[in-house]
Amino acid sequence: TFYITNETQEIIISLIGYEKKTIQIEESDKSEINLGRLLLSPKTIDLEEIKIIASIAEERKTPVSVTTIKADVIEQKLGDQTYPEILKQTPGFYATRSGGGSGDARVSLRGFQQENIALLLNGIPISSVENGLVYWNNWIGLADATQMIQVQKGLGASKVALNSLGGTINIITKSTETKKGGSILQSLTSYGNKKTTFSYSTGVMDNGWALTFLGSRTSGDGYVDGTYVDGWSYFLSAGKQFGKDHKVVVTLLGAPEKHGQNNFMLSQEEIDQYGIKFNKGWGSYNGEMNNATENFYHKPQLSVNHYWNINSKSFLATSAYISIGNGGGKWTESFNYGPSLFQYRNPSQQIDWESVYDLNANHTD
Repeated sequence: TFYITNETQEIIISLIGYEKKTIQIEESDKSEINLGRLLLSPKTIDLEEIKIIASIAEERKTPVSVTTIKADVIEQKLGDQTYPEILKQTPGFYATRSGGGSGDARVSLRGFQQENIALLLNGIPISSVENGLVYWNNWIGLADATQMIQVQKGLGASKVALNSLGGTINIITKSTETKKGGSILQSLTSYGNKKTTFSYSTGVMDNGWALTFLGSRTSGDGYVDGTYVDGWSYFLSAGKQFGKDHKVVVTLLGAPEKHGQNNFMLSQEEIDQYGIKFNKGWGSYNGEMNNATENFYHKPQLSVNHYWNINSKSFLATSAYISIGNGGGKWTESFNYGPSLFQYRNPSQQIDWESVYDLNANHTD
């Protein structure tokens, strides 16, 4: 029973864990109105709770320098740039493409290179355990599945022991959507790279599970000559509430790709003669492009997260994950029996693959 005044127009009833209910109140001469028994629908709390594991800093509460990039900014401004270039407006952060290849990038934060910048994905370290490096081309499709990126400058709030002297980049993927629906997005660049993205969510099904899938296809010749890209990406999230106290979320993501690279710096004379898009690392063989430097990789990651509300004062979050990478690159060496293939040039200053083939076929050693 609610007691209302003549000015009251509606009553809003809300409770953590339940959908909000609004009741319109019509004018009445009665000073007391009985609303009867009210039922609130449970609200599914999904992958967003992974923020607890990811140790996200809260603005105005956590005493570290923090910049947060939301999904709508990434969607509007990233385009065909490499993933970390969306952060280049962040004070103290520097990001640029390495040679123009798709996904090839280098970053620094407060003057520290990638070896001293920690990268987390949903609270899980993905920087190389050997040298601290991150090969951004392994995560070409990650932007589609990103809910937000947070950059903590300097020694941050991460609960994981990392070599993050320069700072920490914390990437949070999207949640399992509780509403049914989907979308298709098509993007195209002026130099021919194109990307198609499809996403669909089932909403909460009769069995209690909710599924969200996102997939994309990227292809094109690249801005710089020979920096073609052929890539896919996928993201699948499934979540279910078990009773009042337990939630389980399963996430799978990956981005198999192959792309040509440009590892040669041009002199000003070469730029004046051949243009800024010129790449000295490729040539044609039997009528097809053959780039001497190429990258191909696929590093899927599967994680299972369990959230347990033990009581009003205790909460336990557990995460298990596995990530197995497979791929490599293409390069060349002369093995000390002759000049490097990069010294074999045709009149257009591209690699003369015909001469290289003859050398390999006819050399006595």
